[in-house]
Amino acid sequence: MLVHGFRLLLAAAPALLGASVAMGDDWASVVRLPEVGSPFSSPALSATPDLLPPAYDPAVRPATAMSPLAPALTADAAADAPPADFPVDVTAVPAVTPDPVQPPAAAEPPCQWAGYENGFFIQTCDGNYSFKLQGGMQLRYNANWRDEPLVEGAYDAFEDGFTVNRAWLIFGGNVISPDLNYSMRLNLNSQGDEFVEDARLFYTFDDTWMITGGRFLNPAFLRETNVSFTRQLAVDRSYVEALFTLGYTDCVVLTRQTDWTMTQFVVSDGRGSGGKGVNTDFPNDSADIALTVGLDWKLFGEWEQYGDFTSWEDQDWGLFLGSGFHWEEGETGDDEAVNNLNNFGSWTVDVTLEGRGFSFFVAGVGRHSRNEESLDQYALMAQSGYQLVPEKWEPYVRYEYICLDGMTNVGSTGVPVADSNISLFTLGVNRYFARHAAKVSSEVIYAADPLPVRATGVGLLEDPLAQDGQVAFRTQAQVFF
Repeated sequence: MLVHGFRLLLAAAPALLGASVAMGDDWASVVRLPEVGSPFSSPALSATPDLLPPAYDPAVRPATAMSPLAPALTADAAADAPPADFPVDVTAVPAVTPDPVQPPAAAEPPCQWAGYENGFFIQTCDGNYSFKLQGGMQLRYNANWRDEPLVEGAYDAFEDGFTVNRAWLIFGGNVISPDLNYSMRLNLNSQGDEFVEDARLFYTFDDTWMITGGRFLNPAFLRETNVSFTRQLAVDRSYVEALFTLGYTDCVVLTRQTDWTMTQFVVSDGRGSGGKGVNTDFPNDSADIALTVGLDWKLFGEWEQYGDFTSWEDQDWGLFLGSGFHWEEGETGDDEAVNNLNNFGSWTVDVTLEGRGFSFFVAGVGRHSRNEESLDQYALMAQSGYQLVPEKWEPYVRYEYICLDGMTNVGSTGVPVADSNISLFTLGVNRYFARHAAKVSSEVIYAADPLPVRATGVGLLEDPLAQDGQVAFRTQAQVFF
């Protein structure tokens, strides 16, 4: 084939030169371009028509037309030329397939560095630093009726008034890593005190372990204490909790939570060591050491249900068991002799059942004095609520029984009481507007027996000797953001 092509070129050269001179610049009318699909065609040209000279028009020069080169061809060259009716096989021309158009890569969502999600927040895009602000307020009206005093003017049998029970700001977030978090709550209470009520630093590691240090309510003892005051079933915590709580403590907590259990180990400066008005400097605590252990089991349900005492209609059933033990050794070797009396142990167990708008909680608590005079106190509290109108109306009831064993408390603060057995009944209703974020609660408390200790946070006052008890009414509007 190469020999025939060379012969064709030699035979056509004189005619090509002469025709080029005779025809001028109209080279397209002289040079016959290879036909598309012929053995002489160029794949690049045939597949890319835009590369053909603009003067070439296949409609004007059909494939069978002979150019002026034909007379000059030798017999051998003509024999090798394709016949006029040579079939054109378009499929023989390799097609050039363009590269597929790739869709644009999905853009990463923009970093939300500020906004609102259960509080106003700002954060870095990598999540290593954040700051969140939350706050709220509880406005309360209290009314209390006691028996008329035996001595006129000894006390006012009827007391009532409005209070800002709590107004708080919470600052929280994380630093350096999402695992290292901080939280601080400032509170203005009904006594007009402004103080740091809660301050903690906590670090999460290995997905199930967390270590926390600071000042806060002891989380391993009494579930009612551990549930936020904004998420209680009633207006506030119970009278039982007011008497048996360990209160705010300066402590360190090691927590391990799995799908089914939560275990907490607490080392603290003793009950009340972080309370309001307490000198919390290390030489001034009232205990040599205090240890608390809490163990909770989730039999079924979700742990998020364990964070309040209300059940919403869209929540499935959950059943939880809780327990806690506290051991405290009073301060020794200082000039405060009363601290030597702070030797006691406490225990608590509880059961929580929630689901489909119904909630039930019962807890037992006791403590034993380890001083020379043995003292055993215990109490029972049970409460239940049901949302008659989901997300709106929730009536509830509560019952409390307390046995004080002749003293108001164990340790240095105990004083004798005339009646050790106390029963209280509570009937109330919640009106929800945005779940716990906005609600109004109202209740009536009836104390069937004289109360030896006042608990104004519960709306109850102490009864003088030989009195029969009291009735309290309170209503509260709560909002938090």
